[in-house]
Amino acid sequence: MNIFQTSDKAAKLLANNAKFNVVIAVLSIIFIGIVIYLVKLDRKVSKLEKNQK
Repeated sequence: MNIFQTSDKAAKLLANNAKFNVVIAVLSIIFIGIVIYLVKLDRKVSKLEKNQK
């Protein structure tokens, strides 16, 4: 019985790690998207400021 309990705990640990990795991946994609958006927005604003002068 102890062998099955240990493997069950290991399976749960791996499942939790997989969920954790998915959360990290999703947050990374969102963060990268926000950074790209802000860089593009900064370029547009800089271009508009340059045209106004």
